[in-house]
Amino acid sequence: MSEAGGRPALSGRYLWYALALLALGNLLNYLDRNIILALFEPIKDELDISDTQLGWLGSSYAIAFALGASLVDNLIQAVNILGSLFYGTILGIFLVAFFLPRAPATRVFVAALASEALVLVVWRATSIGFLWFNVIGCAAVVGLCAFGGGAERRIA
Repeated sequence: MSEAGGRPALSGRYLWYALALLALGNLLNYLDRNIILALFEPIKDELDISDTQLGWLGSSYAIAFALGASLVDNLIQAVNILGSLFYGTILGIFLVAFFLPRAPATRVFVAALASEALVLVVWRATSIGFLWFNVIGCAAVVGLCAFGGGAERRIA
């Protein structure tokens, strides 16, 4: 069944579904921005600060939140970029555990630190797409563990 003009009619069920999604999005937006208010008393007790200091802390949070939000287009992009800075290194550690089980823990740890430093440098120094950070971090960990020879001390 269609309305005049050739567009399909929207069912009542679809409209309620759309309304529920919009309400949920609005709720998450409200909670995201105001969660700090629910934590004021525990923060005040834990840090042993005055109401004035707590007000400054809350204002600082709001300003930092607004400035941070303006740097990315949306929350999904922010999570993807942040995740891409670390996921490649973590994936590299898992690949080393599966395919190079005899790699010494010290070598894996140093390789993870070095690859994470590399990813952060590439992030700040270049404009490549953020998904490449996963590849760079993973390849650096696996490469350093596979080919980064015996700098470890052996305990006999």
